[in-house]
Amino acid sequence: MLDSGQQERLRSLNSFIVKHPKMTRAIEAIEETKLLSYSAPEPQCLLIMGESGVGKTTLKNIFCDRYPREEKEDGTIVPVLSINIPAPATIGSMVSALLRNLGGPIVSSQSIDERTDRLRKLIVACGVELIILDEFQHFMEGNKKRISQGVSDWLKNLISETNVPIVLIGLPKSENILLADPQLKRRVTNKVNLETFRLGTSFQKFLKTLEGQLRMPETLGWAEKEMVRKFHNATQGNIAHLMNIVRAAAFEAIKQKADTISEDMLARAYEDRITSGSAYGAGGATTNPFGKAESVTKPRQPAKSRPRRTKNQRQRDEAKYRRDLSAAMNPKGGA
Repeated sequence: MLDSGQQERLRSLNSFIVKHPKMTRAIEAIEETKLLSYSAPEPQCLLIMGESGVGKTTLKNIFCDRYPREEKEDGTIVPVLSINIPAPATIGSMVSALLRNLGGPIVSSQSIDERTDRLRKLIVACGVELIILDEFQHFMEGNKKRISQGVSDWLKNLISETNVPIVLIGLPKSENILLADPQLKRRVTNKVNLETFRLGTSFQKFLKTLEGQLRMPETLGWAEKEMVRKFHNATQGNIAHLMNIVRAAAFEAIKQKADTISEDMLARAYEDRITSGSAYGAGGATTNPFGKAESVTKPRQPAKSRPRRTKNQRQRDEAKYRRDLSAAMNPKGGA
């Protein structure tokens, strides 16, 4: 049974967010999109792209928390209207999702045009200043490269008729939607790419900040070169994978009332959160980068989709990692 102090630390662990330069730049881009549209003749829209796990949804949540909805006597104020685009994206599903977020009832007997008109009026009545649409890649029809032109046209009309800027968030292939629709591309005046961390000083600084924010009595030294290499080998710089490992290991440390997060805890978290059900980790590692967890005895079967590396290949990969790490940590021209 956890005591009140442990429970509070766990609540803090599950809610804290480590901001880094890439995320900060993306937040600034969203803020600029919102502010520039006040004076521009037409809304300035933004596209944020990135692979799964780089922080796109976290970024959306940060901005929604910055401008929360307010309940007033004359109605609800919703400065930021945010939804996940349904799959597959249709005009009807888009309208319904936006109406639900604004608190408007869904009247099935109404036509799409009638519901769209009600949506436009609610956007004005609720004081919406920015719309965030996540999962923009759903505008593409299934696995085809063809976009849903009807939904794209509907979105362009919504931008023009409400004069509210829109932030589109999606996978890198989302850019193909803009390439296929020049009119929509013209409205998207800025793009931001969120990428995984490469092995280097930026990742090292992120780990140092992350370990510091955990506020453990003692630190393991995550910013040390060898620990940086282990974390990158385990996650390939993917923030979601990294935070899965860290939260699981920190949870174990809090339960044990330990003074620090040990490598054994990290190894166990890696086994449980990253390699569960697979012989390979997020970065393709065939062994646990943090060492063998003492309490982990899971059998490791070769993955069907990729062959095991030979001992010589593993040794060459390890040597390359060390060379890359040394070059990244000691750049001739400075970081």
